[in-house]
Amino acid sequence: MEARYNLKSPAVKRLMKEAAELKDPTDHYHAQPLEDNLFEWHFTVRGPPDSDFDGGIYHGRIVLPPEYPMKPPSIILLTANGRFEVGKKICLSISGHHPETWQPSWSIRTALLAIIGFMPTKGEGAIGSLDYTPEERRALAKKSQDFCCEMCGTSMKTALLPLTSGSVSSQADKEAKELARQISFKAEVNSSRRSDAGPSNTSGLNHSAASRDPQQDGAARAFPDPASATSETQNSSAVAGQERSPAASSTSTSMSPRQRRAQQQSQRRAPASTDFNRAQQPRVNTNHTGSTVLIVLLTFALAALIFRRICLANDHIFKKNRDLTKAWKGKTDQLLRVDEHDFTMRPAFGGPAIPVGVDVQVESLDSISEVDMDFTMTLYLRHYWKDERLSFPSTNNKSMTFDGRLVKKIWVPDVFFVHSKRSFIHDTTTDNIMLRVFPDGHVLYSMRVTVTAMCNMDFSHFPLDSQTCSLELESYAYTDEDLMLYWKNGNESLKTDEKISLSQFLIQKFHTTSRLAFYSSTGWYNRLYINFTLRRHIFFFLLQTYFPATLMVMLSWVSFWIDRRAVPARVSLGITTVLTMSTIITGVNASMPRVSYIKAVDIYLWVSFVFVFLSVLEYAAVNYLTTVQERKERKLRERFSCSCGIPHSKTMMLDGNYSESDANSLAGYTRNQMVPEEEKPEKMVVHLALSNESNSSRKRGLKGHVGLRIIQNTHAIDKYSRLIFPGTYIFFNLIYWSVFS
Repeated sequence: MEARYNLKSPAVKRLMKEAAELKDPTDHYHAQPLEDNLFEWHFTVRGPPDSDFDGGIYHGRIVLPPEYPMKPPSIILLTANGRFEVGKKICLSISGHHPETWQPSWSIRTALLAIIGFMPTKGEGAIGSLDYTPEERRALAKKSQDFCCEMCGTSMKTALLPLTSGSVSSQADKEAKELARQISFKAEVNSSRRSDAGPSNTSGLNHSAASRDPQQDGAARAFPDPASATSETQNSSAVAGQERSPAASSTSTSMSPRQRRAQQQSQRRAPASTDFNRAQQPRVNTNHTGSTVLIVLLTFALAALIFRRICLANDHIFKKNRDLTKAWKGKTDQLLRVDEHDFTMRPAFGGPAIPVGVDVQVESLDSISEVDMDFTMTLYLRHYWKDERLSFPSTNNKSMTFDGRLVKKIWVPDVFFVHSKRSFIHDTTTDNIMLRVFPDGHVLYSMRVTVTAMCNMDFSHFPLDSQTCSLELESYAYTDEDLMLYWKNGNESLKTDEKISLSQFLIQKFHTTSRLAFYSSTGWYNRLYINFTLRRHIFFFLLQTYFPATLMVMLSWVSFWIDRRAVPARVSLGITTVLTMSTIITGVNASMPRVSYIKAVDIYLWVSFVFVFLSVLEYAAVNYLTTVQERKERKLRERFSCSCGIPHSKTMMLDGNYSESDANSLAGYTRNQMVPEEEKPEKMVVHLALSNESNSSRKRGLKGHVGLRIIQNTHAIDKYSRLIFPGTYIFFNLIYWSVFS
């Protein structure tokens, strides 16, 4: 790991040092980084004793920023504990949610001790906090001992040392509690300093002024006692002198001699000025009782007027919004009485099956995969049922709407997607879950889900096929005796967006069905089906597969019009078309599943390939027959070319269509009457030496040589192919498109 990081970085140095310090586990905590990531640690802490978490062993992650230790880490719990949410960054004074309270001197060990110390505290609505009951937390504490982390492979049974009742354990507990108290106290001090820095002095003065009793103050003003007033004045002057003397003594050390003498002179004159002020003070009139009573009455009248205005304002607000659910200032749990019921059981447990209505709005049909034989769909799944445990008082029958946090505390149907491969609930920006509760206990539970499910496809007519896929919904735990799952509004329960479209398919229709599904080990379950039929667009495959294959077949027919002696031209054309057809077949099968039956496109491509291949074989036959013909012509020329010593020799020209009698009637033609061989390349010239003396011997010689049967002209094979190949291929296309379209 050291080779992967810059060892000169302060964060890397700090983390290396802390990893060495926390290498050995203790009986209360242990933390180590992952093998492939130094900035992600996995930790294990033991629940604080004498609390609801006693006996629990909890596992989690600490994700450290690159600026560590200047910025705080993020803490994520992986074990259910009832105090912090699982898989979510929790909000503590030492976590990334409060960088203003983080101190660089704190370490990962500090974070572990703080987690232990914060566990018994109240959540108070902080991010990632939970307020489970003590019974639930104790049950989770016992269950946590069986947890095993899939990422680091840590088992809670062996993660920490056995707990011993020694001084080390008690010291760690005290240290955790003290650290949590200090961290929370520092956070409160920092926030109070920022909020109260300005008006702190004035509030203190106001508090000291307001601490006096107004009735006693008014009575003292209305009925003064001269003796008490005089003694009070003396006492106040004495106290003032006592208060001034320490100040003078404290400041005299820093004064110059001239300033010290001036201060002593002012102190000598102070009693005289006090007596003068006492003499100048007017005498209090004792006949002002009526004025005081009038002031008190006016004060009460003003207070009554203010109170009436407040009542009128509250009455206006109450008339504007009379729904107690909207004006409720307590916790929602108290309004719905969630803690008073056991929501682990379904509503009306032990009675008839609870009906749960379902409706679906399909948002998008994302993809259809022929290779994997599945489809991906995004939809809004809504459930409707009645749970009288959630009923609440309301004057105008208005509902309350909540997000996904309340779903974890109440009973909801356990609907799942049958034959699904992957599915998830969207969580941007928060979990896309909505819970709406009505005063009579009716509940609407909605969520936004993306699911990838299996679709059994038949490709025997591909790409001229239609596919029918189904998305199946079913309760996982409750049979039809406990939960009756049904479409809330029949076929109207399924809504689709008009803008849904796919590149390769045309969506023909959506419809719903329902039936019972039986499992031999558990029983009968209600199952709902979302069926949709897809018709594949053929135009893409016409351009990419059918037209190229047809053009290659037609290109192979060009060789029928090329001279049979142009061997390189006809051979290269035939091989090119064969290889091109092979490439087209390979490309089509690469994007298809490896099914064991023949598809419609396979029939077309392989028949086209056979036509191309037969055109190559046709030229091979033509070339071979031409070679055999030329060899036999050469032998005949060598055999009859010499006519020396034979008198009255005759020469005749025979076409391949002449019979033996026609050849006999041509006897007597001279050489000059013959057509040259260059002018009639399709004729075969045979030199026959005939003797005038014996007519019978002439007939025997003609029969012997013409009996070889002149080989017919091989150019006729190309003539026939020009008609047979196109006609057969057109006939095949008529049958193919009439059957599969």
